[in-house]
Amino acid sequence: MKSILCCAGEPRPRQRLLVGLALVLLAACSDPLPASSGSTAPKNLILIALDTLRPDHLGCYGYGENTSPNIDAFAREAFIFQGAQSAAPWTAPSMVSLLTSLYPDVHQVTRFPRSLRLSDGIETLAERLQANGFDTAAFTEGGYLASAIGLDQGFDLYRDQPAEKPGSANSATNPARLEKGIGRFIAWLKQRDASTPFFGFFQTYEPHHPLVAPEEYIRMFAPQYNQAAEHGRLSQIIANWGMGKAFDVSEAELIQRHIPHCKLAGLGKVERLPEFVAHGIAIERPMREPDLAPGSTFSKWLNAIYDAEIRYMDDQLGHLFEHLKRSGQLDDTLILIISDHGEGLGDHDEIGHGRGLFSEILDVAFVLRVPGRQGPFVPGAGVARTIDVLPTVLELLDIAPGAGPIQGRSLVPMLTGKALPEVPSFSHALTTDAQQHSVRLGKWRLIVDERAQPVGLFDLDQDPGELTDLSVQEAAVCEQLLGLLRAQREQDAALRKQLDAAPVERDANMERLRELGYVGDE
Repeated sequence: MKSILCCAGEPRPRQRLLVGLALVLLAACSDPLPASSGSTAPKNLILIALDTLRPDHLGCYGYGENTSPNIDAFAREAFIFQGAQSAAPWTAPSMVSLLTSLYPDVHQVTRFPRSLRLSDGIETLAERLQANGFDTAAFTEGGYLASAIGLDQGFDLYRDQPAEKPGSANSATNPARLEKGIGRFIAWLKQRDASTPFFGFFQTYEPHHPLVAPEEYIRMFAPQYNQAAEHGRLSQIIANWGMGKAFDVSEAELIQRHIPHCKLAGLGKVERLPEFVAHGIAIERPMREPDLAPGSTFSKWLNAIYDAEIRYMDDQLGHLFEHLKRSGQLDDTLILIISDHGEGLGDHDEIGHGRGLFSEILDVAFVLRVPGRQGPFVPGAGVARTIDVLPTVLELLDIAPGAGPIQGRSLVPMLTGKALPEVPSFSHALTTDAQQHSVRLGKWRLIVDERAQPVGLFDLDQDPGELTDLSVQEAAVCEQLLGLLRAQREQDAALRKQLDAAPVERDANMERLRELGYVGDE
């Protein structure tokens, strides 16, 4: 983290925040769901998890590009939560928190890249629904959603990535992965006993990098793109390198352009890879993805290939929505579309995710369709959290939460027009080499990196890009949020001890993680 200052002065007694912690009023585009409507609770639940999806790249969240026509149409009859926060900036801890309503400090599935397996002693959403007579099935693309992570607990059927073709997460080398996953999910919906309620969980890594949507989708956002020509030129550059000819600046920029796109896969073996990388640094064109300098031209390309991934994913989801409409299952099924975290697209000089705790990483799409209600409804300034998913859907399904502890709260009162008090949202990046924490409350975000104890405080109303650190000027606010974080971590430690449910070692599919970009070759 860059240019972050510590809070000024010695720690002081906890004070009231200078901002009022007023109750949040609901801003809705039409009448909210009646608090006691007497209507029948939804019978089924479908949870659609879209990896690495930034809400600010969806039309229903105000984006200007045509990335998400099917999700936008779905959202017109749904609740669209603004500013929803993930508990972690990468997949394993964020998805475990979403499906258990426990913070990473509690469930401890935080180690990177070889993540631990969730303890059997922690109860998942699927287990709670299974105990209430639901058929439960999951269709995922593996990686940090593989059954080995422990999220298979409570599922009658847990289908990892398509088995007939092992390989990349992206659509260039396995173009049918997402389509086949949707097809399997629809086939399961068709063949199951309709008299039994169900929980269907569907996950895809689109739009996770490498950002390789089919070429026709890329051309929607980068009309001049010619894959054959660019890949042909790249193959020649790589071959020339092998014959001792160094690449120049313009050739290096073409290489850089394709690192987040296809990672140079299938373009020939790069001989003397350390020298290849070193030469890029020498001519000020670094080859490692975290080091890419996103200038205006590169940023435009990066956003285009990211948007192409979203549009490709959205088109495939359209097939699922059409089936649900034709089958009549929209009438009695609660459907949630949510992302596990966002993505850095050059914001704060970062491409990717996993390290930073800024809004581009922690803000997630959170679109909830309740049967029988027309929308859209836009709950206002109160911050929803991914840990709130479990208690919210259980209440909407009229199911008691059970004995297992949860740390989230139900958002149903917001859907009925009631105000909810603001509560802090905590997010944690607990990796092998760093512990970073974010506290968001109202307009404020505090970010702490424990290695050197720096602190950054940002006013999201005045500074939505989180560029100006106010930790010195607003020392009282800073100390208040630090106090909330200390108290939360103490509660997490106590709950972790109460559960006595330490995660266990698991076998990692390192090749799969390498394909997703989590593990490098060098």
